[in-house]
Amino acid sequence: MHILLATERTRFDVGAERLAIELAKRAQTALHVVLPLVGNPEYQVVTPERAAAEEGKARAALEQLAEQARAAGVPASIHVREGEEPWREIVDEARERQADLLVLRRVGKRGVLARLVVGEMVSQVAAHAAVPVLMVADAPMWSRRVLAVIEAQADVDATARIAARLAALARVPLAAIALGGDATAPIVAQSAHVHGVAFEALPAAAALDASLAPRLNDVQADLLVLGVGAAQLAHGRIDSAVEALIGAIACPAVLVGAHARPG
Repeated sequence: MHILLATERTRFDVGAERLAIELAKRAQTALHVVLPLVGNPEYQVVTPERAAAEEGKARAALEQLAEQARAAGVPASIHVREGEEPWREIVDEARERQADLLVLRRVGKRGVLARLVVGEMVSQVAAHAAVPVLMVADAPMWSRRVLAVIEAQADVDATARIAARLAALARVPLAAIALGGDATAPIVAQSAHVHGVAFEALPAAAALDASLAPRLNDVQADLLVLGVGAAQLAHGRIDSAVEALIGAIACPAVLVGAHARPG
């Protein structure tokens, strides 16, 4: 599994950083880390020394994180990317690195990787990334159960694969709620079987919105995997109903768009 962590090394990123290192350790894989900088070509021409200093500061901050990962036994590499739209830099990095999972914070400082429920930047990344996106507020590695909720137009195969893989890494069972018909459960069950995790198909839900939040407590799930269709990622950001569901839970959430390749 190729794991990419996107961070700005703020206090809002700590949970995502910690979880990404733990995931890489359990997957016995290296961790690649990217930090997006807002780049202004005119600014770089007028004050190149200041721009270089900011990049150097970012690299130093990332190297500290890489050392934390290496101390935990996880090989780590770093990359600072500059661009006018940092979300594009994160998405491009995930594509170029052929990541299987992109990890980043859920909320943070307004206007950078943040909004009140799901950060504006995070929402844009999740809507455009061609890989599953794990959004973390400040929660530990899941240890009870993974719950997959799969919308009618979602890529069931991609959602099932990443959900089963993440359940296997934590050695926990997998449950699924299908909004897309009777064919969903067998596909998820097959992925669970391949990865050696127990599986349970739960009663269907009416809609993919915040009303699903109590179901996580009901089944003792502490990771939510959401398989969504193109309609939930229209206009270049997460649909408000999906955002409300993610904001209503304390545990990490993985968003798998219809365009995401299987992890």
